Amino acid sequence: MKNLQTNVFTTRVSVKPFERALLYQKDRLVRILKGGEYTFWGRGYSLETFNINQPLFKHALQDYLLSERTDLIAEFFEVVRTREGQVAVVCRNQDLLDVVTPRTVQLYWKGFTPLDIETLEVKGGLSLPANHLLLTQKYSAVLNRVFTDVNPGDRQYALVERSGRLADLVLPGQRKLYLQEAQRTAVSYVNLRQSLDQNTQEVIRTLHADWLDLFDVCKLSDTEIGVVRHNQKVIDVRAAGQGLMYLKAAGLEVERLSVQQNFEVTPEQYDALKTAETAVRTYAIDEIEVPEYHLGMLFVDGAFSRLLKAGRYAFWKFGRSYRVKLSDQRLQTLEVSGQEILTRDKVALRLNLSAGYRITDVLVATAKFSDIEQYLYRELQLGLRTAVGTRSLDELLEDKGVLDAVVKEHIRSKTEGLGIEMESVGVRDIILPGEMKTILSQVVQAEKSAQANVIRRREETAATRSLLNTARVMEDNPVALRLKELETLERVTEKIDNISVYGGLEGVLTDLIRIKK
Repeated sequence: MKNLQTNVFTTRVSVKPFERALLYQKDRLVRILKGGEYTFWGRGYSLETFNINQPLFKHALQDYLLSERTDLIAEFFEVVRTREGQVAVVCRNQDLLDVVTPRTVQLYWKGFTPLDIETLEVKGGLSLPANHLLLTQKYSAVLNRVFTDVNPGDRQYALVERSGRLADLVLPGQRKLYLQEAQRTAVSYVNLRQSLDQNTQEVIRTLHADWLDLFDVCKLSDTEIGVVRHNQKVIDVRAAGQGLMYLKAAGLEVERLSVQQNFEVTPEQYDALKTAETAVRTYAIDEIEVPEYHLGMLFVDGAFSRLLKAGRYAFWKFGRSYRVKLSDQRLQTLEVSGQEILTRDKVALRLNLSAGYRITDVLVATAKFSDIEQYLYRELQLGLRTAVGTRSLDELLEDKGVLDAVVKEHIRSKTEGLGIEMESVGVRDIILPGEMKTILSQVVQAEKSAQANVIRRREETAATRSLLNTARVMEDNPVALRLKELETLERVTEKIDNISVYGGLEGVLTDLIRIKK
């Protein structure tokens, strides 16, 4: 060993100023040496050195020194003792050296600078000033090795469990350290706007009744819900029958609302809920919209409750289910197309029918019919078959309106008093088979030809009768005859470019009369 030199009679020992040395002779501790030069008679010495800049003394001789060599302890060591529920923070020159856990005795070398030793009570959690050396970022590793750091901040608080039992409550803005020993520490952070669950509430009432002064406690009945507000803004809605427990520091208000009868959300309540988060509204209310020109039938838990006019509605969900069946109050149209029906004289016709109806009493109509359109469609079919099947093709073609009247009377008789009013019924198309179309075309053509012949004969007879009457007038009246001659001459001259007259006008008229004779 370089700091220990031995000759025949003596042993020379050298210890540096920042060192301390345990001097042994034949494995027996003789003394502790400070820095310096030493000479001892004899041989068989050994030396164990320590740098006092690292003051922690962990050694097998610790118990021996504490019990047998108190003189050395007093001269060379700082003794740190902790009891149950205590820790000691050891510092030097504002530097953290160590944290001594409970029920521990620890030795530290006395050095050039004295140690600062702070003993802290940690039973039930340790609260330190915010500027304490142990809480600085520099020593976070030491802190997390020894303690569970509970720091909820300003918007939540913490429930601390030790060995599976609720042990402490850390309020907003507080910070507590819990020693990591054999006890297992579990921390639950609770938002200030969140109510404690029912089990935790019961534990607090049973084991920590002294905490109840820190909470606003509200028990909702089975017919009440709680609307929770913060600064007049809705932040939560709690179900009926729940117990609510909010930290008073949260500054929350709980409004109790009875939903036994009045399960509809009032306009004022709905406006207030608009400020809440979407998740809260979805959880708390059913929003229902009835479109314009519609009525809504509201069913609560499967039973009809009331009619809703057009508009927006909201209902508290808790303990109830809602369903709305809409009914359009406008005129509805129904098409019955492609109906193949035989007339009385066995002619197959295809008919298309249109009907217009309106629901006048939605409650009666809903109670009587599961499907209004299907019922009307079937009855219109039956009415149409009755009207066509009891009449011949000629009767139908002569009076098409009879179909509308018969079907309309039939459907009205079937819907009378059932909350439905038939506005109109009309046959749009009557489609004949191909061969029947050809036959009817021929019949119509023959009828029209005959009518044309009759008209032509009638006109010819009338013309002949007119000529006869004219001749009788001219026979008895020479002047009329002369005028007729002049009219005839005028017509002739209109069609002739040049005309030569011999013997004057008298000769022309005489020759013309002669020609006619």
